[in-house]
Amino acid sequence: MSMKGQQRSEVHENEIRAWHDTHYAHTSPETKRSAWQRFAYLQDPYNAGNFVTGWVQMIGGDEYGNLLIEEVNERPAPQRISATTPKTSYPYRRDRAWLMNESEWVRTSLKYDGTNICQYSYQDADGNRFTTFKLRTRPFVPAQFRVMLDRTLRKYPGVAGLSMEPGEGMVYELYGRQNPMLIAYREEIELTVLFRRNPDTGDIDPADPADPAFARLDCPLSPAHPPQQWQDTRLEYQRRQAEYSAGLREIQVDGEKAFQGHEGEMLYVRFPDGARSRPGAFTRLIKLKPPEIEEIHQALDHVPKAEAEATVRNIWEVSDEPEIEHLLTMLREDWSEDQIRRSIDTIRKVLEETLERRRREDEILEIFGREFVPKQFREDKAKVMRALSEHFPKQAIQRVFSTLDKRLP
Repeated sequence: MSMKGQQRSEVHENEIRAWHDTHYAHTSPETKRSAWQRFAYLQDPYNAGNFVTGWVQMIGGDEYGNLLIEEVNERPAPQRISATTPKTSYPYRRDRAWLMNESEWVRTSLKYDGTNICQYSYQDADGNRFTTFKLRTRPFVPAQFRVMLDRTLRKYPGVAGLSMEPGEGMVYELYGRQNPMLIAYREEIELTVLFRRNPDTGDIDPADPADPAFARLDCPLSPAHPPQQWQDTRLEYQRRQAEYSAGLREIQVDGEKAFQGHEGEMLYVRFPDGARSRPGAFTRLIKLKPPEIEEIHQALDHVPKAEAEATVRNIWEVSDEPEIEHLLTMLREDWSEDQIRRSIDTIRKVLEETLERRRREDEILEIFGREFVPKQFREDKAKVMRALSEHFPKQAIQRVFSTLDKRLP
């Protein structure tokens, strides 16, 4: 190998090492304040008497969404909740330089297009332990997602009543027509378990019907296939992308672009050197999406409108009162500052349109609430819709029905 070739190889190896190191970097509010967001006296909706104060990590890799709890019910109860959902990544840089080399093995499972839900436990100052649920970067599940989650918990009491070990996390996907994303599902609303954070090792255990840890659950599993060795990781990744792309069909749902098919795969990748800074936690989550859905596009100098729209669908996972900075923070996970700067007008417009749709939904709920309660809609949808047709033009009735179906408990 020439001197230049050796130098290029060393640079690439350093990039791969940095890719891993960044994923497993440990931070705290003292060491990296910008990565953490404070929350104070926030009520746990699944343990209504509890009010919690602490910090949530907003960015990062394996520690994405970690909690530093300081107080429970205004009494000191310091603890770190690290059994959360890691940040998934692509196996390449923005310039498409390939990074996923020398994996020991790869396990694959179907990727769902919905809202990630993490079930975890914490304790108060007296040592009492409580089980609850959170979104990626929020310590608990806010109201608009709780409506959908509660519908699934009524179907799966084994999930609702799960007794969890300290340091254990159970990770689910909440998906379906009532939680619209890019993939159009037949299911109204569904919950499937993806993986578990092992309380002994901190590692990721993909869903496995033969594992007693998952036998405790009564909801569907998204099991991972047995470990495989990919001889050429890049070629295999591209082959599988093409397979999912061939199965996609673009459609319109309520006037917005959607797809029939699958969003892709979740890769559970074991790397030989992936545990340098956190022994035990060395299975990385890598996402595989067909090009039509993939969030990063080669050689683009801007953020396409479709990609901004795909990102803003998750804005409510970040804040109940979204602002432009919330959307920019989400976009920065996959796009450069230059790409965002060139697209800022489009990004602002996409957010404004999203907030306007939410405002119209809130108006629908307000008008509904003047005459009805949620139970009446569930028991006799036709009667309620006939009454509401007096308040809305004919062309808006489908939107009214979709809003009620999605947001009423």
